[in-house]
Amino acid sequence: MTEYPKERTQSSQRVLFHPREQPDHGPDVAGDLAQYRTWLEGDEKLRTHASVRESLSFAVFFYSSKATSDSSAIELSLRSLSAQTLQPTSVICINCVGSKKRFSRFGRHVQFVQSEEGDANAHLSLALANTPADACVILAPGDVLVPDALSLLASGLKGADAAYGDEDSYGDDGNLENPILKPDYSPQFALQSGYVGRPVAFRSQAIRDVGGFQPLSHGGGERDLLLRIGEQGQVNHVPHVLCHRGKTGKDMEEHEEIFRRFFARTHFDGEVSRNRFTKRKRIVFHPPTNSFVSIIIPFRNSTRFLRSVVESVTQTTKEIKTEFVLVDNGSTDPETASLIELLGKRDDVTIVNDPQPFNWASLNNDAAKVANGNYLLFLNDDIEALHEGWLSLLLGQLQDPRVGAVGARLLYPNQRLQHCGVVVGMGGAAGHLLSGLPSTQPGYLTMAVTPREVSAVTGACLLTPRALFEKFDGFDVSLGIDLNDIDYCLRLSDEGYRIIYEPGSELIHYESPTRGTSASAANIISFMKRWEALLTAGDRFLHPAITRAQVTAGLGSAQEKLRWQQWRTDVEAMQ
Repeated sequence: MTEYPKERTQSSQRVLFHPREQPDHGPDVAGDLAQYRTWLEGDEKLRTHASVRESLSFAVFFYSSKATSDSSAIELSLRSLSAQTLQPTSVICINCVGSKKRFSRFGRHVQFVQSEEGDANAHLSLALANTPADACVILAPGDVLVPDALSLLASGLKGADAAYGDEDSYGDDGNLENPILKPDYSPQFALQSGYVGRPVAFRSQAIRDVGGFQPLSHGGGERDLLLRIGEQGQVNHVPHVLCHRGKTGKDMEEHEEIFRRFFARTHFDGEVSRNRFTKRKRIVFHPPTNSFVSIIIPFRNSTRFLRSVVESVTQTTKEIKTEFVLVDNGSTDPETASLIELLGKRDDVTIVNDPQPFNWASLNNDAAKVANGNYLLFLNDDIEALHEGWLSLLLGQLQDPRVGAVGARLLYPNQRLQHCGVVVGMGGAAGHLLSGLPSTQPGYLTMAVTPREVSAVTGACLLTPRALFEKFDGFDVSLGIDLNDIDYCLRLSDEGYRIIYEPGSELIHYESPTRGTSASAANIISFMKRWEALLTAGDRFLHPAITRAQVTAGLGSAQEKLRWQQWRTDVEAMQ
């Protein structure tokens, strides 16, 4: 079991470390159902019910586009509503065929609406537009809300236009499986994967403000509604399992129409493509017009790696205007000198001699001052590009002016995952979620293979607009070798910019074979004090119940915070 490092080392030794050979990746939340069910039972017992005092009124809709006659599923759902600590003011069952006499005991506020073929959407649209309730929840027959679900969703709606909770589903044996413990609202993740699912509470006024519920021909109207509300308002996450999904409540696989509607209303330039990892549809954004990328690569005596990164990047970025700014940090190897002389003859290469003591932030900042591009791509010298189009995908994400930095999917040479976004507080100060996962696996909630917001991306491959880099004064040189890339992303986020992980851009990363991954204890403590509030609150793009002591996306333990605090104490003692 991987835990926080406990050894006391000198500040010049490695404090943050990734082993060259990763052990087999352990199970995630969904892979250890026995632990999940135990955790779920404990979480339900620990929850307080103070939120039952919420005065928000709810209308609940059980909706099926085609008539369903599974009376037992409908009854199960209605029974869960009867047990709510905050009772709904109205319940409307659309296309739920069954005996009205059987359901009459649930009260007069339960209505049944039967539709002709194709009319169910119209009924739902009309009901959502005209409900007098403050908020609405849409479910499917067989979905079961836990007793405090509406109460907690009402609390989540404070200051928000929509709120969603976590979910799981009933298996064939009746036991709970497929736990979906979600991050806080991630607009691109919601767009690209539909991870939000159910349950979602929408403010009725917010529904009306965005033009109402607009059905899609193959389902997905709820997802489309949430995206439209999220583009204009606030969406909150309630980090508790509030819904056990029934068999009839599973989402459709493909929603290409959602993507086309997104392009129509946002006017972003892009296309609907295929996620090569999951084979499902995704959105690809086209690069901004007049893109010119300065590729900044510090190096020292790394002839083989330098040649590989320049050649491979040159061969795979022909569709984009680029230049290389190569920063020689005091190379002494004759072979490297010959390569520098050769590369220096290229019109698209600038050689910067900077023999200062190695400081990753300072080297990159100084190089950025001589760069000519309107976008800056910071690359390690041990990167190898394999496929064309990777830079276009990174650039495409910057078409949205709200995006401040983009990072790629990085693999170790053994085809295991190295980077799919950074989690603040993982393994100490910051760490790589799902590191070591076999490259063919999508990871928990497909996080390894889906474009999404993250707290930070690694500086081994980080693309950012030049104007923003200058506005934020570049990387913080006081942090030295490590954490300045993370710090830069967090400073962008603090000002409202989004940090995006783009998995379609895939590169090999040999992970600093000459220098390792290191940071002084003083720099780590400085970083942690600067971002104390974030470390205390927890990274919002990973569910709080998921472990930070390991990279597996498994459940955390009750002892984690104590072990993390001991790790911090040990690091402070190194100063």
